[in-house]
Amino acid sequence: MKASIVSFTLVLSALCSGFAHAAEKGVLLKAETLFLKKDGKLVKVAQLAKDSEVEILRRSPGGRWLGVRTAKAKGWIKAESVQEAGVPQSDDGGQDPVVVDAETGEAASSDRDKNELQIWGNWSGYTGLGLGVGMNFPFARWDTLRLDGAVEALVYAFNSAFPVAASGHLRLMKEFSSFEVGGGANFGWTQFFKHTDIVTSTYGYGLDFTGAFRGKTGWKVLLEARMGLRGGIGFTYLGGISFPL
Repeated sequence: MKASIVSFTLVLSALCSGFAHAAEKGVLLKAETLFLKKDGKLVKVAQLAKDSEVEILRRSPGGRWLGVRTAKAKGWIKAESVQEAGVPQSDDGGQDPVVVDAETGEAASSDRDKNELQIWGNWSGYTGLGLGVGMNFPFARWDTLRLDGAVEALVYAFNSAFPVAASGHLRLMKEFSSFEVGGGANFGWTQFFKHTDIVTSTYGYGLDFTGAFRGKTGWKVLLEARMGLRGGIGFTYLGGISFPL
């Protein structure tokens, strides 16, 4: 009987030790947002202050996100923002723009990887003022580097020759927390009209230099300069806004 009691005590002790080990603790190194995924959309559950204590329940496959319980709620938070108890602080310098699904632990879709509708206003010494609309398509990603392709159409209604242009672009963008910068190449075609008659048409190519400031829901304020290498004179300056689709 005594041996059975000792055995039961040892088993219970092991189980309690296992649960205690699973419930790791951590402290936030900076203010952070707690996320969940609900109805296919990313939802902010709570805003956590610096030095808040969290209980670590699980980890994402890549290790960049932690499933945690706080005094406010459960959810996912960036691992780089948590100082785990008994683990020396490290700095991997990386950012992961992918948010994890709280139910499966798998990568959830991010606004940074969605197609975008872009609306432009621009000015060029070659064609004057213009308005345009386009689509941006993320092709590939390497951590915080993203390769985009884009197509657009522009109308220069304030030019007496009434130019209409179509162009394609390929850009490499570097992402940061609230903005992104990059550049690439463009190729375009421009048709000039005089009343209803076609006067001339030309094609051109050049370079893009792009910056974007991101809003919380994925929209962006866009700023861009294009240097024409053929079919354009000098620079074209653009400002616009984009919306994830």
